[in-house]
Amino acid sequence: MISNDSELLSAQARVQVIQAMLAHARRTCTPESFRDQAKGWLAEWKRLDEDIRQYLSTPASPVNAA
Repeated sequence: MISNDSELLSAQARVQVIQAMLAHARRTCTPESFRDQAKGWLAEWKRLDEDIRQYLSTPASPVNAA
């Protein structure tokens, strides 16, 4: 679960890394190998995406005006 904007940025960066790994693997792996490798990455991408959506759908705490 994401609890602050720093964690949000980390999760978004991780999604980008997963996407890059998938893009590379689909060009360089055999179809069987790709399916095996992609399964875990896709599950992690889904989990991260759900965490990101949950965090972004929650209103931020009001900022106190000074």
